Amino acid sequence: MDELLDEIRTILPAAFETDDYRVRRQAVESTFQQRQDGEFSRLQEEAVTKGLNLLRTPEGLIFAPMRDGEVLKTEDFQKMTPAEQETIKTAIEEMQEKLKFLRHEDGTDVYVDRSTGKEVYIGRPQT
Repeated sequence: MDELLDEIRTILPAAFETDDYRVRRQAVESTFQQRQDGEFSRLQEEAVTKGLNLLRTPEGLIFAPMRDGEVLKTEDFQKMTPAEQETIKTAIEEMQEKLKFLRHEDGTDVYVDRSTGKEVYIGRPQT
């Protein structure tokens, strides 16, 4: 039994140092990154149709109002009519309702898209 354990202690770490393992790992990471970017882009496109921008922050995702392709400054938002402000607040609430935060996992936030039931993985920017 001790011989088997010694052999496993030698073979197992070596398996994770092979070129084949590194190539497979890079492929998995690349696929995951593409999927993550695709989900973020899809959500961003939906946010834009509602006059919002989806931003990644160190604290997670936020939706911010936009005008002419730029995120509105607080003072510009405050200058809007109450009806315009309410429209924006409603759009933000709708998008926030769509995404439910589940957990933080290895530098990635995991949300569930309530409209599809799928988990969405979004990386946070480095601080």
